[in-house]
Amino acid sequence: MNESAEPDSLDRSQQNFPGYYLMTVRKRGVAEGPRYLARGLICRGAGRLYLTPRGVHFLRFLTRRPVFIPTGSLRGLEVRVSERRRIRGKLALEVDWERRGNPLRSVFVLKEGVSATRRVADWIQLHLSAVDSPSR
Repeated sequence: MNESAEPDSLDRSQQNFPGYYLMTVRKRGVAEGPRYLARGLICRGAGRLYLTPRGVHFLRFLTRRPVFIPTGSLRGLEVRVSERRRIRGKLALEVDWERRGNPLRSVFVLKEGVSATRRVADWIQLHLSAVDSPSR
């Protein structure tokens, strides 16, 4: 896995999903720890999530660099109705991944609801299978 992989830019021809990036937190076993404060992961906000073979990207409005989760860093996914304060009652994508040995969880909400969330979750699950497969 290339920890220093650069994100792909959003191309107008790519399918993208309007939504909201809430935060990235450290994981401690099954529990969540404090927010993970690293370049590009601090500010929450509205924007567009898009997927490329290199990973999951979320470009917040008025920014140039997306939140980027490399495909090889993906570790798990949970889709659930959130109980988090800012997004309570909304369907959330909680993506587990790893960066520099730190287990992390990033939280996204897609504006288009269940259908968009299902498409993104299916893509992530497909790539999780590829990461877990022994041929990799």
